Amino acid sequence: MSKKEKRLAIFLEKLADFILSFHFYFYFLIAVAVLCTYYWGFPKVFNGLVIVMLTVYILELIIGYDRNFLGFFGMILFGIIGYLITKTTSGALLGITYAILIINIMKIVLSYVISEIASKAKRWIMEVINGDITKLDVDIIVNAANNTLLGGGGVDGAIHRASGPKLLEECKTLHGCETGESKMTNAYNLPCDKIIHTVGPIYHYENDAASLLKSCYKTSYLLAEQYRKENKLDNITIAYPCISTGVYGYPKDEACKIAINTLKELDNNHINVIFVCFDEESYTLYKKELEKWVLRIIWKTSMAHIKS
Repeated sequence: MSKKEKRLAIFLEKLADFILSFHFYFYFLIAVAVLCTYYWGFPKVFNGLVIVMLTVYILELIIGYDRNFLGFFGMILFGIIGYLITKTTSGALLGITYAILIINIMKIVLSYVISEIASKAKRWIMEVINGDITKLDVDIIVNAANNTLLGGGGVDGAIHRASGPKLLEECKTLHGCETGESKMTNAYNLPCDKIIHTVGPIYHYENDAASLLKSCYKTSYLLAEQYRKENKLDNITIAYPCISTGVYGYPKDEACKIAINTLKELDNNHINVIFVCFDEESYTLYKKELEKWVLRIIWKTSMAHIKS
């Protein structure tokens, strides 16, 4: 199993562990006890157990321990159905108990499916973090540069300041860079090994901003792959900022989709990707988009698993 496959397997295994955490079993076991109590003819004990179970569930919703609102409404619905059928409080509570049983059985089955997928997953997951790209100890970071490559504002200025004056001296020898293209330099005082400078499009100025932005991700990725091969490295990690979404005015949601879709197409199982967002809005956009992608991977993998 490659490093990227292991990353997906670890993620899915953690998800399965969460689903199988103690409080799910707590509800499941109490629901079984409640049903046994009901059918053994102890209605007062039965009602008491359900009330305790509901109290704990509501408290968890309030404090944020378990925000399974869908399950909560399912319990209410089953309780109403139970009451309408039996016209008794015990019937309503019995309906709630059945809802809890069904919910927890579904969680147990889902956890098993996820565990199976985790052991057979053949894809990797891109990461997103909210932080300072100049602090990352990775192989390569990408700089959202301007055409001169001589520094500027935003992440470009931060990288130049953190790396020191030698970076500027090397950039002067590169004689600039065209929009959509990429060039590599040493990292100097930064913890990473190399910097790839790429020039993103100005959204309201370039005629084909989308293609140019895609080219930024493609050329920088291919340059990273060239670096990996030349240095005979098995795997490397590259960190990307949100290119062109600052003063260049590219809409953050559109730029996010272009970044993820472009790098998905280029995935060669040897380059790990980290998206580094400086603001909360961008972080949320990338996180949601990557979650959609992960769900598609899980779905495709699970379907392939079922067919096999």
